[in-house]
Amino acid sequence: FFRKSVTNEDLSVPYPTSFFWSPNNLCLVILLSIPFLPLLKRKWVELTFILLAILLNVLCSSRGILLLLGLYILFRTGSILLKGGFLRRSTLIIGGVATLCLTGIFLSLSGDNLKSVHSMDQVITGQTGVYRAILSGERYAYEFRSRREELLQETVDLWKKHPFLGAGGGQFYGKTIPFRGLILDLSSPHHYWMELAAYGGLFFIVPLFLWFFFLLRKLKKQKTELSGCAFASFVLFLAGAPACSSLVYFFPTWLFLGLIVLISEEGTTEV
Repeated sequence: FFRKSVTNEDLSVPYPTSFFWSPNNLCLVILLSIPFLPLLKRKWVELTFILLAILLNVLCSSRGILLLLGLYILFRTGSILLKGGFLRRSTLIIGGVATLCLTGIFLSLSGDNLKSVHSMDQVITGQTGVYRAILSGERYAYEFRSRREELLQETVDLWKKHPFLGAGGGQFYGKTIPFRGLILDLSSPHHYWMELAAYGGLFFIVPLFLWFFFLLRKLKKQKTELSGCAFASFVLFLAGAPACSSLVYFFPTWLFLGLIVLISEEGTTEV
């Protein structure tokens, strides 16, 4: 479970990867599972799973997924406070305090694999910098780029060359670029949506997002507990996909989409 990540061979820190190849992929799978926990009758299981998910995200230094997990916890907390009785609210408050305490203790450790968690703002500023470069037509300043942002910039450049029909699938496979004395592999552009846009262009990415919107709308209309859990999980998937190296080759992605399609069918109450 704790082994050297394939994507971080130049680092001396062993990240948890389980059998999902990448720590970010592992964290995404866990994140997508959490919205289905309210289906369980024993709420302490949900709280325990969330605590373990927080600690695992910190171990993996998966800042983007950790940020989404925090937002989901806030949303879930609000829904319980509005609907639950006194006992449930009390249990939630105790559990929330325990979560904050354990997370604070864990973050106070000075391990090298925890340092990047303290720079959570880099997740936002780094990504928005590249998006501003897309809109303005200017390249993101080289001296401020990280490796992930350099890969994203190369992906944006490829999309700009073929904005409508795309460059075709597999155009990055086997290609590398130099970056500050390192050789970066372009096979995993580290931004799922821009990767699909570069491969298929607007002709592909626009219908894809229309289909996603259609699925979300169907889930919202059903108004069942299962569809509500699937809706929350699907929203987290759309927001969390760019945190992974690439989901094109990640088999659980296609299992998850199949699950969403199945649940979106009218009358589905269990899977």
